[in-house]
Amino acid sequence: MKQKRSVSMAVALVLIIGAVVVMSGCSGVNNKLAGIAYAGTYGGECEDGSGLGSWEFTIDSSGRLNGWVKIAYIENYSGIIKADGSFTGNGQTTILKQPFTITGKIASDNTVTGKIAVQGLNAVSFSGSKK
Repeated sequence: MKQKRSVSMAVALVLIIGAVVVMSGCSGVNNKLAGIAYAGTYGGECEDGSGLGSWEFTIDSSGRLNGWVKIAYIENYSGIIKADGSFTGNGQTTILKQPFTITGKIASDNTVTGKIAVQGLNAVSFSGSKK
């Protein structure tokens, strides 16, 4: 009887460890699937009067996002895209070395909307589409 209980405990432990491994790996799989679905180059303009100009980012097949904003103090940033088309990224301004974040979403028609927020300044909206 003790041997049967030990085997049952061992099987339960293996199942629990397997579930944890699968669950922890899901975000990587989701990012890869999102990368495949949204891969390409996107671009557009920031809101009028913001002082920010055009922007562009590329999503690779692994779900990594890399881009730039045309302005003196923000250059490159990087981030990730999720399966629902939402994305986040961050970087640092070039002159003042202030951190900034970029968030947004790609809609099913490949239009993009989002915001860029530099620490200590107002957030600026942007929009565009897949090129």
